[in-house]
Amino acid sequence: MYLTTRFTMIFLHIMVDIEWIRQQNLKPRDLLPSIFPWIKERECILVVGSRQSGKTSLLYLVIQHLFQHKKLFDENLAFLDLEDPADLELAQLSPDDLLTALKLKGKRWSQARPLYLVFDEIHLLENPARLIKLLVDHHPRVSLLATGSSSTGIRQKFSDALPGRKQEFFLHTLGFGEYLDFVGKNELKRCLFSADDLYDESTDLPSPQVTKILLRDIERHNRDYMVFGGYPAVALTPHQMMKQRRLGAIFNDYVRKDLGTLFSVEHLSEFTRLVKLLAARTGGLLTYAHLASALSLNQRTVSRYLDILEATFILTRVTPYRTNIGKRLVKAPKIYFYDNGLRNTALGDFSGFENRSDQGALVENTIFRHLVSRLELTETEEISFWRTPAGAEVDFMWRDILIEVKSGPFTGPPPRGLMSCMAHCGIKKALIFNRNRMERLKIDDREIMFFPYSLLR
Repeated sequence: MYLTTRFTMIFLHIMVDIEWIRQQNLKPRDLLPSIFPWIKERECILVVGSRQSGKTSLLYLVIQHLFQHKKLFDENLAFLDLEDPADLELAQLSPDDLLTALKLKGKRWSQARPLYLVFDEIHLLENPARLIKLLVDHHPRVSLLATGSSSTGIRQKFSDALPGRKQEFFLHTLGFGEYLDFVGKNELKRCLFSADDLYDESTDLPSPQVTKILLRDIERHNRDYMVFGGYPAVALTPHQMMKQRRLGAIFNDYVRKDLGTLFSVEHLSEFTRLVKLLAARTGGLLTYAHLASALSLNQRTVSRYLDILEATFILTRVTPYRTNIGKRLVKAPKIYFYDNGLRNTALGDFSGFENRSDQGALVENTIFRHLVSRLELTETEEISFWRTPAGAEVDFMWRDILIEVKSGPFTGPPPRGLMSCMAHCGIKKALIFNRNRMERLKIDDREIMFFPYSLLR
């Protein structure tokens, strides 16, 4: 009787309107081509990222693709928004009961036409791993897609229960190329390059004369991007005051939903003070003792708060490069935010780029954002930095390339610290991102490239 009553309630509840999803006019995201090959596979497609980074819209784009290219019908799709209490209750049924309830709602599937079952914010389930495992193992005609906003919530609940049963994708906020697309400057997006391109011999880089012309059109948008970041809703907002209010709402929503609900953080004022302090130290060495002293907290609390910030994709720690000679190198990590807009929200500073004293931190954080997005993973081990106790430093070591970041114009030879690191580590390639210089420089067997950071995709 109880089960029948629950099915009746579920039947009366209207899930996300599929026709509404199909009619949405959405901008494409760079991650989409990486997801499409997995649609026909058995694994659950899991898209993770910070709140408001566009995960739900990305799934809408996948659904539109299915309707356009896979001859999908409404009866073959069920979209559950787990922030909706009724959808959450439905998703917490056993897999067999869940599928029975969906049949009562008119959903159908067969060998030729699978059911695409979508769970938005799956980390809100009590046991998402069990649900995915059972659906993948015992219901081959059901294909799963899901999103999650908390890596800790996902990893704690999934544990090691899903080997071979999920493919995880990290959706960042907009890269600069995507940002240009969102603000209606798609023609400028075609002028950009990724860091991967710069040492590809087939890449046709523009001449210094053409570079100067390109920068004239692109720099203004790049500076706005470095101040307001890449949250899609913010990029689509035309007025600066409205952008600030949207970013404030995103941060407040994060504090209310993730910190209060998922992590039971009681002292939110202490937490927000820490975020502000970290924002002011972007790209700087992170010492727990100094943070704890500045905030009158113990180091254990500081460490826990940092873990939460990483788990919710707000920021991450980048560790120093270590080899046998690394015994002489410092061990403290550096801190970077995944989005400059949220960083500037924490600082309460939306001054124009030209008038800021933290231009170096903004540019360095933007370069980090570009590099980590090339990994398509939630881990950052492939990015490190090099620094000696004497202060010689290289901002990033990425794959087999050294990267130095200069926020202003750069003339003259490469920095001595960069050359010293190349000699010590045996690395033959280096990039020096700067405001306007584009040049390839050969020094013995080493190749050093100067490239304008505004032209990074």
